[in-house]
Amino acid sequence: MRAVAALLALLLALAAASCSNRERANPLDAANPNTGGAPQGFNAIAYPALVQLNWVAQPGLAIDGFEIFRLAPGETIYQSLSGVLPSSTSQFYDNTVQPGLEYHYRIHYVVGGVVAAVWAEDVAMPGPLSPWVVDPGRGLLARLSPDGRDVLASRPGFTNAGGLAVTRGLGAVWVGNEIDGTLDIVYPSDLLGPHLRGLGAPAGIALDPLDATAWICNRNGDVKHYRSDGTVASPAALLNLDDPVAIATDPGTGEIWVTEFGGSRLRHYDHGGLPSGARPLLAPSRVAVDSTTGEAWVTSISSGWLWRVSRSLVVLDSLRYQSPVGVALDWRRRVAWICDVDANQLVALNMDTRAEKFRVNGLGNPWDVAVNLGNGEAWVVARGSGRAYRLSPTGQTITFVPGFGDPYSIRLDPGP
Repeated sequence: MRAVAALLALLLALAAASCSNRERANPLDAANPNTGGAPQGFNAIAYPALVQLNWVAQPGLAIDGFEIFRLAPGETIYQSLSGVLPSSTSQFYDNTVQPGLEYHYRIHYVVGGVVAAVWAEDVAMPGPLSPWVVDPGRGLLARLSPDGRDVLASRPGFTNAGGLAVTRGLGAVWVGNEIDGTLDIVYPSDLLGPHLRGLGAPAGIALDPLDATAWICNRNGDVKHYRSDGTVASPAALLNLDDPVAIATDPGTGEIWVTEFGGSRLRHYDHGGLPSGARPLLAPSRVAVDSTTGEAWVTSISSGWLWRVSRSLVVLDSLRYQSPVGVALDWRRRVAWICDVDANQLVALNMDTRAEKFRVNGLGNPWDVAVNLGNGEAWVVARGSGRAYRLSPTGQTITFVPGFGDPYSIRLDPGP
């Protein structure tokens, strides 16, 4: 009799365990290890004037559907945004947002007329900013969301790309393919545009702030000049250069600075392309211009130097790092951002005193940096981690986009 009782108890236990396992396989069960009982794949994607909400549809589940709630800035409780959406839907647009404000979203299942107690959550901040990244590791040109959380659009075909420049107000995006000798002028509306061949070895690109034409460094010995429709601008080129690798224009005057990496020289031109002088510097890599003073800030990844050079080509001061490369200047807040790639540090300097403000560690070999002059945030691509970061003016990581192969350049279109 004891044996029969023991066998009966075992069968009951197995049956209970089986029911328990089936219960946990239910995607609506809060104890389900895969779903947690919440809708899956929820993602809030910021655009200039709306937020797109995506998730996984569940037409096969015994649910009424989904309901989305939003916490807007200044509010203390989540408000229903969508009403009940059919179980077959997987997308919703919130076009009632205000640019520059951060919104929190939750999505719930609705079952039997009741909003489920668990939810999935995400956050988004729409705005006019358009960050662009060129990633030869994945062969992509990517447009990021204005809050730096998602990729809005991408185009393949850039496995050898390096140089990048963007035109304000969703104008042309310029991408140089150094090894292929090609230049792509990409229009953000459809990611298409002129494809120019035979440019030698196009590297750094800078835009004329007055007419939006582009100056493109050709490492074979000149700087070419084009309009956004792919035609040659005037003057057609800056000639007789030795390995010009990077270029910058003064945001106010349009004066031009060119680094000759192989020629160990910094060149200065007026807005029309007439030479203003040259200064020997050891293997200069990148250059940026202080709009308030007209001074050039120049890095050298090979020698480790950072120089500040006057418009008359006098070296005003120099600082030593391990391997500085990318440089961006926030002349409004007087902060210089320097990528010290092999030291795995992003350095922030006081532009007036050259005193170090702070260093950001652990990004993963930061290579290139751009600054949002509107709010002082720095945007950085790190080749070691394959990430694009959005940092606060004091160096804290706000958001990042992972999954890049070898992000090489980042530029910001601030919008209209």
